[in-house]
Amino acid sequence: MKVAIRHRIKGFIQGELASLLDLLDRIVNAVNDNPLSEYEDVDAVTSTSEFVVTLKTLNKTPSYYTIIKKAAAVDIYTSSPETWTRNVAKFDATVDGVKVTLRVT
Repeated sequence: MKVAIRHRIKGFIQGELASLLDLLDRIVNAVNDNPLSEYEDVDAVTSTSEFVVTLKTLNKTPSYYTIIKKAAAVDIYTSSPETWTRNVAKFDATVDGVKVTLRVT
């Protein structure tokens, strides 16, 4: 998700406007450079042996995940993060067969 600001600001003194636009540009750059702003939500079914999540739109090696939703009590943890590759992440879980939604960045 990239953010852009188009300025049509009236009624400012030129010096005030320049510093305001500079601040807005720094905010936009900080948002656009945030590595966690690109993510993909993916549904999976857990397994106590390693299970693989394949991402369709992330187009990079995943680095982080958050559990968004789970159908039952389960703990999910990374499995071999050093072997994660582009669009593929591996996880382990404490319970078999639980449907979960993961947000992977």
